[in-house]
Amino acid sequence: MNILRVPRRFSSSCSIFTPTPASEATIEGIRALADRRPNFWKDKIGLDWGTGTGILARETLSLGAKSCIGLDISPANIRHASAKAAKAPAPFFVADGFTPHCEAGSEAIAEVRESRGGFDFIVANPPASSGDDGFGFRRRILADAVEMGLLRKGGHILMQWLSYYGTRNDDPIDSRGARAARAAEGLQYEEVVHETSWQPLWDDNSASRAILMPQLMQYANAEGRGEQRFYCHPAEDGRLLTARETVEWMTAVDGELRVPKCRWSINLFNYS
Repeated sequence: MNILRVPRRFSSSCSIFTPTPASEATIEGIRALADRRPNFWKDKIGLDWGTGTGILARETLSLGAKSCIGLDISPANIRHASAKAAKAPAPFFVADGFTPHCEAGSEAIAEVRESRGGFDFIVANPPASSGDDGFGFRRRILADAVEMGLLRKGGHILMQWLSYYGTRNDDPIDSRGARAARAAEGLQYEEVVHETSWQPLWDDNSASRAILMPQLMQYANAEGRGEQRFYCHPAEDGRLLTARETVEWMTAVDGELRVPKCRWSINLFNYS
């Protein structure tokens, strides 16, 4: 199976990332693993892809991780994250994906790879990619983690995505996560460790609607071209509507636009 290639570089901004509901859901996933597997984070060494303010890296440290390197394309985010974790074993580096811009960052990753055979874990709360089905950055993270030798045997990747992309609970064989894992040799899609309750895809904030509604239309158009289905709004009979069905549902009552529901899913992969 061919891996969809997407640009690795994010556009950098001078503004500092603000944690989102997806960030909060990922934190809950990190805590859920600690509750279910008490030693999961203990003395582990990890990477936080797209660290933002460093909130996920700091959470793993609070639960026993030995260290966690944070990577982000935004210098402003890295400065902020470094200041928030000044006394913690969590160095932060500007990077494109897993590739730091500075020698110190490259050396820090190389040292873990060479001395321990790789990292124990990678945590990631990626944005949707553009120009594809929205899952491209996640495919890239999974593929690069294996291709670049970043994970040691028995290591894990904990990753967030919108439920619309589907999870192994929706389709253990053909969901996007399952397909992406099969494309990365040695990686298995293990389980969904946490899901939020259903909530509106957007609120009254016109900015979020301006981003998410065109994205949903993009998903519906992709299905119309015969591409892989999405798992969207929950119908009254418990079935998850496709993106095309969700768009129809949105406008089915008196011309009033209804807001579809979504939930955030935190997913665990293991490497063997």
